[in-house]
Amino acid sequence: MEHKTEQNLKPCVNHFHPNLDRAKTGELSMNSILTIGYEGSTIEDFVATLKRAAVQVLIDIRAVAASRKRGFSKKSLAATLGEAGVEYIHLRGLGDPKQGRQAARRGDMHIFERIFRTHMEGGEAQEALDRALEVTSNARACLLCFERDHSGCHRSIVAQEMANRKAFEIRHLRVTHGLAEKARYGNLENGRSYAFGAN
Repeated sequence: MEHKTEQNLKPCVNHFHPNLDRAKTGELSMNSILTIGYEGSTIEDFVATLKRAAVQVLIDIRAVAASRKRGFSKKSLAATLGEAGVEYIHLRGLGDPKQGRQAARRGDMHIFERIFRTHMEGGEAQEALDRALEVTSNARACLLCFERDHSGCHRSIVAQEMANRKAFEIRHLRVTHGLAEKARYGNLENGRSYAFGAN
């Protein structure tokens, strides 16, 4: 969903930038919920950012896992992630309903939030939420949607619901532009050689 942001969607969270906060395995434990948006990014930089943050499972929470942007439709994304050693899961039940997306496009954020929170009370959403919690409890997982800014995206609400249940810490990733090329030539901050797509 693409829309403008409002203050009421901003939970108390930590921001995490792979180039500024070095992604040591211990820092990104399974007690964290990560989120990311692919707006404005390339698939190469997106995957490199996930790898830099040691993500093991990407949980796609788009209602419709399709995109005009190269590499971000369901089948293509799952294949690319698989080659990079990252598991892909699509939980449609955690996607924003059509009416919510329409409200968001109009900039009607209060209506969007009301629609989505009502959706989250339903059986399909609760089942998907349970699955997301199960995955996140056993692997370093990251929620995916479109928006670069998490504060205007329903993934912030999903992450907060998960944190309320399991006392997870929420961390929002931002795709680092140019990271794939830097990784390919071993030019990362910590100086270690890094092959794009390697485990």
